Amino acid sequence: MASKLTTSNYDLDLDATGWGTLRAEARVSNVPSASPLLPIDGELKLEAKKIEDDVVRLTFFGQSIVDGILGRVEGESDIANESPTRRVAAGDGKITVGKFSHRFEFEGVVDCLRYWRSKAIDDNIIARKQRLLCGNLFHDLSIRVPLDSEEVIDTWLEMQDAFRNSPNFGDYIKDVWLIGPLWNALEQTGQSLDNIDVYYFSEVEGGEKSRIDFRFAGGGTGIVDSISRWLELFPIDGLGKPVNQGGRVARLQGNFNASVQGIEVKLFVELPGFSVPIEGGKRKILNHPLVPLAHHGIAVNSEPAELGIRFKVSIPKGKKFIETANSFEWDRVAENVRVFTGGRYKAWAEGICKGSYSPFDIFFG
Repeated sequence: MASKLTTSNYDLDLDATGWGTLRAEARVSNVPSASPLLPIDGELKLEAKKIEDDVVRLTFFGQSIVDGILGRVEGESDIANESPTRRVAAGDGKITVGKFSHRFEFEGVVDCLRYWRSKAIDDNIIARKQRLLCGNLFHDLSIRVPLDSEEVIDTWLEMQDAFRNSPNFGDYIKDVWLIGPLWNALEQTGQSLDNIDVYYFSEVEGGEKSRIDFRFAGGGTGIVDSISRWLELFPIDGLGKPVNQGGRVARLQGNFNASVQGIEVKLFVELPGFSVPIEGGKRKILNHPLVPLAHHGIAVNSEPAELGIRFKVSIPKGKKFIETANSFEWDRVAENVRVFTGGRYKAWAEGICKGSYSPFDIFFG
């Protein structure tokens, strides 16, 4: 029996500062049990607030029931900017699995990485047709690093040489699996890899060719990349003032439930990053939260799925939606409220669920 997404409703309210409140729910019915370890019930809570000008306190809580056992992780961390490119963190927490409980402390340093950007990325994402290897791929991208930097190119070439110059490489490695978002990042950013470099490497000169199969799997991509994309909505700079000076608290609360009736996801989010400023005093609404919630972490199979989706967005009063050539059909509820349901918007959402990547942009100003 085909999966059927019976409900997928989104209500997004934006204010003039870029903060937004999202209420969303989605349900997938007629879903076969994929694994006995599928979480029956899950809950996630995140809260971030500035306690000093350069210090953010992150509180987290998550729990789920898997195979009849309750697992829980909770804790608190203070994150400070030591320099423009260096961030330090320290915190503590507790892990509970059934009757077992363990407290932990942690501290660490992160050097902020800066990725090279290229206009070719956006061009190739839209123009390049995605290949399907080892099943359907997810749409998400966790990294976009074009091979247009000498450092990146040298690293890739050194890795290739290491493979080629290992005389017995093909004797002890027959399959190389790339799990998760790596293949998506390479394929959808237009970083084509020559077959001789990807699918097989020659042994010593004059010897027989040893075929090395590079296999790609999208497993886990939805979960891993969802986290990285949702973090885009958590810009620390957007938190503004410390809470003791009237600053706001960013929060996310989600619930996941699986039963014989299907899978249900509910989400309440209040974050500063739902829209970003662009040229001319305008703002662009980030489109990632509009992707059907139930898509994340659920592999799309070849069976047809019926998709019912509704997205309502409210912008601050006095602001106007800006029409573009790519604007989708919409129903007008009020001057500052639009509702997207069928037509091109539904086709876009169906394409996302099947692994495509295309823009859905809403502008206002």
